[in-house]
Amino acid sequence: MSEKREHIGTTRFNAETWKENIEWREKNGWRGCIYGVPSSMPSSIARGDIVYVIEMNNDTNKIMGIGKINKRHKRGDKIYRDGNYNRYIYKSEYRKDISEIGDDEMITYLEKKLFKGKSHMKRGQGITRLRKKKIKNMEKVLMFMRRLL
Repeated sequence: MSEKREHIGTTRFNAETWKENIEWREKNGWRGCIYGVPSSMPSSIARGDIVYVIEMNNDTNKIMGIGKINKRHKRGDKIYRDGNYNRYIYKSEYRKDISEIGDDEMITYLEKKLFKGKSHMKRGQGITRLRKKKIKNMEKVLMFMRRLL
């Protein structure tokens, strides 16, 4: 059996979808993360690999939290009113809200990289893999994620 690799991914919310995500977690007593997306994760992420997901709010240009999932999707949970976002559900018990992380230098760095400049990550659908060319010191970011989750 091959070793599980670690990746960093992003998923995007607006005010409405973020509210729907919070409401689903509260209604279901779920303290972990849950992401409903229209398409499966990229093929560059192997089934079972670990993915740290940065929750981006495109309306506020802020990171809302970080989740830890693997590439195994489920079906059946209805999180969002728009059924397109309920096609692939990734869910785990591992999530840190930004309020639990605080004002960290790494969060400031990531927000600058994800929301600003010509190669920002605000576009796209689903869970998008963050590439090494976007983040210069990927191992340092991964260490930060491991400590959190």
